Amino acid sequence: MLILEGNGHDQEALQKLLQDYGYKVSLRSDDLPNEATSSETAEGDLSLAFMEHFIDGILIADVETVGVKYANGAFAAMLGYSLEEVYRLKVWDWDAVWSREEIEQMYATRNWMGERFETRLRRKDGLLLDVAVCHKPISWRGMEVVLCVIEDISERKKIERVLHLTQFTVDKADDQAYWMTPGGRFLYVNESACAALGYSREELEDMSIWDIDPNVTRENAADYWRQLKEQGSIRFESRHRAKDGSIYPVEIRGNYICFDGKEYSCVFVTDLSERRRTEEAFVKSEHKYRSIVEHAPFGISRSTREGKLLSVNPALASILKFDSVQELMETVNRSSIQDEFFPKPDERALLVDKILTQDSWYVFNNRLRCKDGSMVTCRVHSRRILDANGQASEFESFQENITEQLAAEQALRESEEKFRVLAETSPVAICLYQEDRHIYANPAMESLFGFDAEELCNMKNLDLVHGDCRDLVRERGFARLAGQSVPSQYEVKYLTKAREERHVLISAGMMEYQGCPTVVASFLDITERKRAEELIRASLEEKDVLLREIHHRVKNNLQVVSSLLFLQSQKFNDPELQNCFLESQSRICSMALAHEQLYQSKNLAEISIKGYVENLVGQIQEIFVTPGQAIDCLLAVEDLDLDITKVVPCGLMITELLSNAYKHAFVDGRSGQVTISMKSSTGQIELAVTDNGIGWPDELDYRQPKTLGLQLVKALTNQLNGTLELERSNGTRFRVCFAG
Repeated sequence: MLILEGNGHDQEALQKLLQDYGYKVSLRSDDLPNEATSSETAEGDLSLAFMEHFIDGILIADVETVGVKYANGAFAAMLGYSLEEVYRLKVWDWDAVWSREEIEQMYATRNWMGERFETRLRRKDGLLLDVAVCHKPISWRGMEVVLCVIEDISERKKIERVLHLTQFTVDKADDQAYWMTPGGRFLYVNESACAALGYSREELEDMSIWDIDPNVTRENAADYWRQLKEQGSIRFESRHRAKDGSIYPVEIRGNYICFDGKEYSCVFVTDLSERRRTEEAFVKSEHKYRSIVEHAPFGISRSTREGKLLSVNPALASILKFDSVQELMETVNRSSIQDEFFPKPDERALLVDKILTQDSWYVFNNRLRCKDGSMVTCRVHSRRILDANGQASEFESFQENITEQLAAEQALRESEEKFRVLAETSPVAICLYQEDRHIYANPAMESLFGFDAEELCNMKNLDLVHGDCRDLVRERGFARLAGQSVPSQYEVKYLTKAREERHVLISAGMMEYQGCPTVVASFLDITERKRAEELIRASLEEKDVLLREIHHRVKNNLQVVSSLLFLQSQKFNDPELQNCFLESQSRICSMALAHEQLYQSKNLAEISIKGYVENLVGQIQEIFVTPGQAIDCLLAVEDLDLDITKVVPCGLMITELLSNAYKHAFVDGRSGQVTISMKSSTGQIELAVTDNGIGWPDELDYRQPKTLGLQLVKALTNQLNGTLELERSNGTRFRVCFAG
């Protein structure tokens, strides 16, 4: 209750101002305190005593000077000044919002901000004070002033800021938040709820809980409310349906609130979709982990310091030769790990101490006794496991059976040692090289080329090769390293440290050494052998020349004999005697022709029988075919190579049989055909002379020949260890067979 007194105009203005701002005002002056009637009420036109007892600050400021004409104690207390100090201040000395220029401009133009506004004052100690100002321009004591009522709203502002922060926190929270009526209608939803459900805030605030929760209906909504009111809060899982129709799992936490006499439910909702996915992923991960453990090819176990097994996988049971995990667990836990598996049980304690005192994996090899008494060696990786108190009394281990691997490594070491001894003691030079660099050379190689092993390993492979052979060695070396097929042996010229030329037989193969393809090469010095071969080759060439000369001279001598026989035959007039000389001459010509063919042949050991027979038949036809006689001679001779010991008998037999056909098969000048064939089959050579003449007389036995020619044919057949046959159908056919 404020009591005003003074002249009527000022009293009415002050009363109206205070009433406009909600104050109740009485004009009875007798209710004022005694202090209000003191002489401090200037000139008695307006009593200011009531202002001193007003809890809010009151200020009267001069419009012209912007100075203080009156301020009560509450205003001074707000600013932390004394009244004397306040009266010496200007408005801009405490206003923390407006500058002096802005305040002077406002007072000069009377451009007020309105009758009520909020601002901030700066206290004497520098702190800022939130206030609400109600002001009114009035006329007081003949002056134009501004009457201000100033209310300290710092606490309210603090509460508003807290409420605003709370509202902001709820609105921006990850969880969905709802305020609902007891009937289930939404009064407020936060941004997370809008985002999760796909509705706008306006849409949701016009909806009810059953519109988004398939488990809540109009009928059972009252049951949820009754439960919430009885318990004060409830917590359960449900499902929410988004605007797009998708349904996702949620956890609902509801709280009963009674505010200002009205009942509400405040609900926080957590989307469980990610949790469900995480749980499913965890289940899958656990299944995968269990599957990995169950099917791992190495043993996995968890055990205690004392030697009890807590878990074990099938692989470890198999390594230790137990039929099942259960059998292994039961066997161990009846006694202990050290007693069952360790050959020396006391050794386990030292290993366990090392495992439990290290922060990292402890790796070691461990020999264990199996169920059947046999021993296996495992490569073990162990790590301690800390409990909730940070203590380590358990550890996990991964165990790989390396028994066979160790045996293989031992065999490899023994094999390497054998190779080393073999290579070091071998009289054959041996080296290894990768790409084009030597990486090993044995003592024999040092001796062969005159370089020590260190020098050889600092040299390229081609540095030792003679310039004439470098391209060959380079091509074959790189081809071999590339996996291509190349000869494993070949001859190359090398140079020693003294630049001496050496002939070397290289034998090379591929292997993998230290993870890289490597060539293993051995070098056999064949320099002396090459020299011997050169001498033998020169000697053979010389002998070949001599043999050719001998054959040539034999041929010439036979031709001389043939010529002498011809000259001698000319002295006789007896035709039969001349015919004898002619037959002898033809026999000599067949032998001379063989030596001539051999002389002309590239191979002094063999003659091509086909060419020989063609030339031989040509010479015989010139001798025995009479002018005007039409006798065809057909040749069916395969291209066979025969040595001189078989060519000469064959030539003589062809001469005798062909000349016999010309003389006796075609008498009285008749015509006909003679066929000479020679072929090889299954290691046998068949020579046949066939004619279609008058045929062989029945009274003549070819096996008991009377004539020199047939006697000669039979003798030559025996010389060849062959057989002679006669066929008399459609003419005469002599067939000789002998080994080829």
